[in-house]
Amino acid sequence: MGKGADMGTSGTLSPSIEKVDSSPPSLINNFIDGAFVPSASNKYSVNLNPTSGEEICQVALSTAEDVEKAVASSVAASKDWAQKTVFERRKIVKKLAKVLIESAEVFSKAESKLVVVVIL
Repeated sequence: MGKGADMGTSGTLSPSIEKVDSSPPSLINNFIDGAFVPSASNKYSVNLNPTSGEEICQVALSTAEDVEKAVASSVAASKDWAQKTVFERRKIVKKLAKVLIESAEVFSKAESKLVVVVIL
C-alpha cells in the first residue's frame, strides 16, 4: 500500500488523520493510498469566500487517472478490511470517530468560511 500507516493494512489511522491542524489548509490535494498527493493535472481551482472575495484555498482538479488510482487503492484496502474481525473493525471505527469528534471545531471553522448567510 501507500506511504505511512492506513486503516487498510495496519489497523491504525493514517498519521495525517491522527492529529488535525487547527487552521484550514491553503492547498487541498487528493488523499490517495494514505497520502495527500497533487492531481495528475497539477491544476487547482481557487475557492473564494463569497462575501469578501478572499481566497480560502486551492483545491486539486482531479483527473480520470487520479480516480483510477484512488479506486485501485480502495479495492486493495477493502481486501485487507474484509479479513479483519468485527472487533478489529470496531476498534478502528471508534478511533476514527474519536478523531472526528476532537476535530469538530476545525471542520466547523472550515465550513463556516464556505457558507454564506444573508440576513435581511
